[in-house]
Amino acid sequence: MALFEARAQAADPRFALTEHNIAAVVDICCHLDGIALAIELAAARLPLLGVDGLRARLDERFSVLKGGPRLALKRHQTLRAALDWSHGLLTQDEQTVFRRLGVFAGSLSLESAQRVTADDRIDKWAALDHLGALVDKSLVVADMGEAPRYRLLETSRAFAMEKVQQADETDAVRRSHAEAMLAVFEGSLEEEYVLPTQARLERYLPDLDNARGALDWSIGASGDAELQIALTGAIAWLWVSAGLRTEGMRRSRSAMARIAPSTAPQLAARLLGSWSRLAHPEVGPGELAADARAVELYRTLGDRRALFTVLCFQSRAQANCRRTEGAEVALHEAEQIFESTWPPALRIPMLTARCWLFMGQGRFEEGIGVGQELLQLTIALDDKRLTLAALIFLEQSTASLGRWEESVALGRDLAERIQRDRSLRSGIENVVFGNLSASLTALGEIDEALVMARRAYPAVEQAGRVMELLDPFALLAFKRGLIGDAARMVGRADMRYATSNVPRQPVEQKLHETLLLELQVAMPADELSRLMKEGEVLSDEVAVRLALRD
Repeated sequence: MALFEARAQAADPRFALTEHNIAAVVDICCHLDGIALAIELAAARLPLLGVDGLRARLDERFSVLKGGPRLALKRHQTLRAALDWSHGLLTQDEQTVFRRLGVFAGSLSLESAQRVTADDRIDKWAALDHLGALVDKSLVVADMGEAPRYRLLETSRAFAMEKVQQADETDAVRRSHAEAMLAVFEGSLEEEYVLPTQARLERYLPDLDNARGALDWSIGASGDAELQIALTGAIAWLWVSAGLRTEGMRRSRSAMARIAPSTAPQLAARLLGSWSRLAHPEVGPGELAADARAVELYRTLGDRRALFTVLCFQSRAQANCRRTEGAEVALHEAEQIFESTWPPALRIPMLTARCWLFMGQGRFEEGIGVGQELLQLTIALDDKRLTLAALIFLEQSTASLGRWEESVALGRDLAERIQRDRSLRSGIENVVFGNLSASLTALGEIDEALVMARRAYPAVEQAGRVMELLDPFALLAFKRGLIGDAARMVGRADMRYATSNVPRQPVEQKLHETLLLELQVAMPADELSRLMKEGEVLSDEVAVRLALRD
């Protein structure tokens, strides 16, 4: 930042870092990897482009970053020349490996590097040697750890991809990259009931941007529907666990639309069986149909373990829709299939399905008993994220019984856990803070409820589950004296639940009924009806913000 400011002022004495341009300058320096030469060249273009113009043109960095001092060495006069000079010192095979590594976004594993860079001339062991040479020559950065990962600086990556295009290898390299990502995430499925959830996330999140790039290629003109379906199904668990449900649903919809009669049954079943997990709790006819098709395919394939897990998730989806008879049938079949020799963690989806069934039947005390069994299992397996999920179920069950003090105590414990361990937050904090805010509101602890509501909202919005906040936040608005806004929020909530095929969960239903009684006392029926109709046309986001405003 200091270097950019100094060189920018040399080019234009009027330039100064201000609150208006500092974010753009930070972005520029980050995109240039903090490379001094690149920053100097960028700052020199400031009088012509301005800060925002320079940032917008960084994708064209090799044409933008020209014009170094005339007395500088020729290779330092442009960023491209500097990279060309370094590239020219490589052997032919090192150049091949270097350019193919440019397809990776972010970091990469050794195995993925070998898959993408090896060919008929360069075997995987030679690729390993060339990778080491590139690290020694500072063209590749090695992040050493228990499982070393490698990365190109963003500037080097852009240069490498130009070389890929010049070598007419773009489609071949992108296909190899997509196949490498499929191998990575199919490996993650083998560890689903072996590694704790957090350990799996730590192992596979570094390849998320690579998976995104592979999926983007697979839907393009040169892409491959089978690869898209396979990779989307293999990565589905990560969207859920990492709190990226909205993106996961978008990508899964795209892949499911490409399932054809020729699609391999195993790949179709895997993708379809993941859909209700992603959509949860907004489960409707489409999700139930996807589960049913996955069950049918796994039965035909004779894959008992896969059939068991998809039946558990089918049971949960059915219970969530209050189709408790169907939930019972699916769960009973899953329990008949379960084998005691399977990993103990495979009991988790079965117990979870039983919990949801009891919740859907209003058998909250029995649900608490199963929830306690689930909690003890997750603790024994040392899976902190699944332990949180079990605690969340227990918190919601006590809230459904109106035991608000107990629910708040559990909610505060959950909040403390995720504050103590930041790695547990993704995919969890939206639920923890949202539920705690609702229970605090019901208990009358309005100031703390508002604090928790404001903490919950950004995470809930990112997770695409804002509808769940409408009822509890409407009650919060009412208790804050925002009576008209509370009525509008009720109208929005009623409209959303009526059109989404999703029933209210027990806690939301209890809060909704409480608020309606309060509103009927607080205002005439015609005024309440008018305000609720006004609320119907609001977006979920606007309705929620009514409760959060000062």
